[in-house]
Amino acid sequence: MGAPSGSLRLAAQLCAIIAFIILVTGWLHITPTASAATNRESRDCAAGWPIFPGNLDAGVFPETSVVGKALPFDWKLTSAGPSYRAAFEVPTYLVILTPDAVRFEGTGFFALAAGAKGPYGLKFGADRTRVIVPLHTRFSKTAGEVDIIPYRAGEMSVGWAIVQADSCGEHVSDISGKRTIEILPGPPQLVARNQFTEAKPEQEITPTKGPFRATVFQGFVEVRNIDTGEIVLQTTGHEPTFSPTGRFLSVVTDEAQISDVFDLLTERRIGRFQSVAMYWSHADSFLYLDQEWGADMQIIRTLHGTRESIESAPKVALLTSFREDGSPTPNEPLDGGIDANSEDIDPGALGLSFTAGSEAWRFDLSLEGGVMAFVGWSLMAHDYQEPGDVMDGLVIDLCRGNAMIKTSTRTELGATLASSFGVAKPLMVGWNAHETIKRSFDYYSSEAYRRMQEAEAAAGNSDGQRPDGEPATSDGTEEQPKSPIAFSAEPTQTSKAATPDQNVAGSADFRVRGAVPIAVASTPVVGADVGLGLDSGTEIRALRSGAPSKALNDIAREIAKFYDPKVVKFGKWPADEPLRYNTEPFPKPDQGVGDDGPILFDINLPGRDTWRWMANDKRYWLTQTVESGRLGHSFSFTLLGEDGRHLRMADLLEDKSVEADISDAEGSGASGLIQRGDLRTGLGAAFDRPSFVSIVDSRYLLLVTRPVVRLIAFDLKTWRPICIVSKPYNQAAIDRLALMEGARNIAQINKGGGVEVYSCSSPSRLLSGILTDGELVVTDGKGRFDGSPDASAYVELKIPGLPGRQLLSQFATQLRFPGLANAVIQGKNLGLPPDPVAPPSLQVSFDETGGRKTARIDASSLTGLRSLHVLADGRVVRNVPLDGKQAQVLLSPDEVGDSGIASVTAIDTAGLASAPIEFTLGASSEKSKGELLALAVGIDKYPAMPGSDLKYAASDARRVATTVGASAHYSGVKVETLLDEAATIDAIKAKLDDIVESAHARDTILLAFAGHGLLDARGRLRLALSSTATNAIEETSLDFDEIASRVAKAQARVIVLLDVCHAGASGQISVASNDDAVNLLTTRSGAGVVIISASKGRQFSEESSSIGGGRFSVAFQHALTDQLRKTDSDGNGRISVNELYAELKSLVAGQTSGRQIPWLSRNEIFGDFDLF
Repeated sequence: MGAPSGSLRLAAQLCAIIAFIILVTGWLHITPTASAATNRESRDCAAGWPIFPGNLDAGVFPETSVVGKALPFDWKLTSAGPSYRAAFEVPTYLVILTPDAVRFEGTGFFALAAGAKGPYGLKFGADRTRVIVPLHTRFSKTAGEVDIIPYRAGEMSVGWAIVQADSCGEHVSDISGKRTIEILPGPPQLVARNQFTEAKPEQEITPTKGPFRATVFQGFVEVRNIDTGEIVLQTTGHEPTFSPTGRFLSVVTDEAQISDVFDLLTERRIGRFQSVAMYWSHADSFLYLDQEWGADMQIIRTLHGTRESIESAPKVALLTSFREDGSPTPNEPLDGGIDANSEDIDPGALGLSFTAGSEAWRFDLSLEGGVMAFVGWSLMAHDYQEPGDVMDGLVIDLCRGNAMIKTSTRTELGATLASSFGVAKPLMVGWNAHETIKRSFDYYSSEAYRRMQEAEAAAGNSDGQRPDGEPATSDGTEEQPKSPIAFSAEPTQTSKAATPDQNVAGSADFRVRGAVPIAVASTPVVGADVGLGLDSGTEIRALRSGAPSKALNDIAREIAKFYDPKVVKFGKWPADEPLRYNTEPFPKPDQGVGDDGPILFDINLPGRDTWRWMANDKRYWLTQTVESGRLGHSFSFTLLGEDGRHLRMADLLEDKSVEADISDAEGSGASGLIQRGDLRTGLGAAFDRPSFVSIVDSRYLLLVTRPVVRLIAFDLKTWRPICIVSKPYNQAAIDRLALMEGARNIAQINKGGGVEVYSCSSPSRLLSGILTDGELVVTDGKGRFDGSPDASAYVELKIPGLPGRQLLSQFATQLRFPGLANAVIQGKNLGLPPDPVAPPSLQVSFDETGGRKTARIDASSLTGLRSLHVLADGRVVRNVPLDGKQAQVLLSPDEVGDSGIASVTAIDTAGLASAPIEFTLGASSEKSKGELLALAVGIDKYPAMPGSDLKYAASDARRVATTVGASAHYSGVKVETLLDEAATIDAIKAKLDDIVESAHARDTILLAFAGHGLLDARGRLRLALSSTATNAIEETSLDFDEIASRVAKAQARVIVLLDVCHAGASGQISVASNDDAVNLLTTRSGAGVVIISASKGRQFSEESSSIGGGRFSVAFQHALTDQLRKTDSDGNGRISVNELYAELKSLVAGQTSGRQIPWLSRNEIFGDFDLF
């Protein structure tokens, strides 16, 4: 390049003069220059800090706010003349300090997590989350707004100060302040759960830092906080990976290279991203996503933005769009250059195929200047060598002020960073964050990649190319990319195979029992109790191609009759002809003759699923086909319908809303529902679990596409789709679809029993719920719920901002909305949502001093605390009076009984109970120090109730007596029986009174009843005796309430086994409000009462000659004898309440196909404890 012309030199000099005038006269509100940058490096530290003569006006916060609502922090600098600018001769920042459980919105700042390195090593507020507002750079403003979004209820303290920092250190000015705001909980959310699911954990993941633990099940992940026992996340996916601090979690979805990233502290989804590797810096304040679709990368500001709720339907976050008009002048800011709606940063698409972002981009992240500088090039062109000076560069505002500067040489880039942002020595080598970048996830080391390799191997991919286009080495192994990134690969977590008892986490000494995994249900959909009336129709099974099939050949012959053989030829693909990279969808019935002659259609070629059915005397055919390129493969769905002598055809993916979030820009043919993976030479490997297809009322086709999930309802009469849900919730868990009456709403039914109801007109989600054990409960997402009579047992209350899941019983009256489903579907005005509720909350942590381990229990309440209840072994062991809004109680191992397991609940001044926390402290005793006192009652003969005699009730009572009599868990066992005529009302009462009076606090009372159960006019349970007469039920039967009133006098804990019809009705006493929940199913001495019923309140209990007894009592015997090892799910040699009930439910419900499901009634505050 020759020397610049005279006119160019004159223009440059003129620009320099203008810039100098602007600088001197103060037309700009900032004054960074190259000399200023030099001053910052060479200034005399002994001279002290320039005085900041201006001031800061900070907006006024409200005294109270609500979890999830943004609190605006408005700020404005006020100057005091020319000396105001002198303060910026050193870097100056507004620093705002907040708690950790917050997120931020707005521009002009960046956020750093607690413990993150600040600009120039700034230590002010380093132990808190910090908002950094640079005041000294080219992009800086003199006023702005920071929206602080809190996610924890209670007092929130916000502080701020103007701070100067450089190589000399830091100076906190007197311009500072502090405010305290009371944050109220958010509106209540109902969470469906089934504690006794049969889903088994596969793996336990423990991060190197933080209180969270992940449990991996088949197809989904559950995360709990071991300090609170709270489940914070349940999501479908695989391979959970914690960030270095443990605050964030990435979960691999079913789409290759696509992961969800969650903020566990605020319970938000950061986004769904495409990535082959994830890197972190600055205490996880920044997440770097390496992508390989086209030399792309993204930088996620992890604390910025409200992002998405965990329950929302995610969409893959694509690159931000650069809106450039014409050819910008180098070194001029491009206002609006970055997508204003994005919270994240990326340098744009470089356009290089088969190149990773880590190979194509170099950057320097400068917290000091509040910017990121990028240079990019093709490593293929430079042979992995650093290029020369001529290289386009980008300077992007780290504070997302929506501005960008382009440069054309490295020299120019360095000068821009120095003059405008005080970055004196940018280091554009690799990825430079000025601290160690830590990698948490690598796709090429993941299980997902292994599965894709297996699929490609099955597909016969042997063209010597990796899926991303990288060549394989000569020995067939893969040559990994030569990444220029210097990073730490130190593991961020440890993993181990899960123990059978999923509910136990932590070390052998300190364990916190959390809640439970997603429920599993196989019960047919009904929903009439809540007004849904779901209809899944008749499922049509898929016929998979890949080998000659008579059924498929029959379909080909049927369809061939509708086509001109000159246009389409149905037959077999020639053996010597190479297969194509796609399977043909059904040909268009009206297409003409092609230039190459007729189309050959072989329905048996691999890479196809086909469905056939008849409806209203017409035949229909649906086929799913695949097309593969080098980067991915996509699917199509075409439908044919018989219309007299003609065919109707529909492309079920014609609506653009169903297309994948990421399309294949390389033109490899994948443009619809796309997945990663090169399957060109083996298309059959693209198919695993078939798509779901069913027909409702011979008119409606319901389709769940797989492996990329979309929900489609198609009207075969009008020949058009009536419902398309392109972003269903919990996609990987969907089992089937159901249509609702009127075909205006559609519902997905998940493998875990979850239900999501969508409006076909929007389509938006209207209702959520869970279907399990024949019970359906639905919620509207605003705190209201409705369900079948027993459904509330499957519902817990989650209150945003408070840890733990609350006991629904104390809020059920307030939140239950009869007819909710119909009201929501009909669009009725439901009025204001339920008022926020704020029960107390608990956290537990552990200390070890002088070899003695104690639990530290922190209780808090917005209204004030009244008491703390500590329970162990099913008994109250300590009641602690409390006062004030916060309290701390220490608990020693000596106080938690034989099992070493404690359950703790706090009560506030309004009588509200906290969610109980259950944890293990210290060693457990293998044998109880108390005795077992048992009474078994069994009645076969009912002379005054003709036709009501039973065969096995008496033998069932003896069976239970024998089984518990053999228990070695107690120091002694005393068992008595009352059978048939001997079991009179007076005899039963007398025996109960004797047992209750003789039992001590450490003892256990067990009462078993086998016989007929009756419901009186009030719906209460009564036990039929041999003396019971049909015409005098209430006078001659035993009211269960009388039994309950007697056992309530016991000092010992009480277990009741009811093998009678309608036994679940005994649990009606568990309905409560406020602190009555603490007293229900509790003896007057504070011991717990547990009722295990043979069936739910609306069900009958069965006996069978094939097993020689009642199903419940026989299952009880098996659970404690030949099935003992299976019942003891945690393998500790003892059987707890939960273990016993889980096995009884599994055995009885399985034998009766759900006709009889055992029921558990207890006060949840007692937690679990050992029985046998």
